[in-house]
Amino acid sequence: MTVRRVFLILFLLVLISRAGLAVEIETSVPPNSANNLNQRLQEKEGQLLERERNLKYIWVGGGFLLALVILNYYLDYRRRKRDQNGC
Repeated sequence: MTVRRVFLILFLLVLISRAGLAVEIETSVPPNSANNLNQRLQEKEGQLLERERNLKYIWVGGGFLLALVILNYYLDYRRRKRDQNGC
């Protein structure tokens, strides 16, 4: 075999393999109770994940506000104590 034939064969093999990768198979199953149940469960899971994400934001915001309230009480306590001592 000549070098040219080897390269031609390799080129054709590459083209054939690339063409095979481009083939797409699509299947579908007629709707039934199991499919509908699975779809509803996936939708419910998405809703629950969104609620969980929102709940995390609420907890973080609530914790931040609680920290601010505690800091405010502490600073008020220090100020009253300082005012009572006459400093």
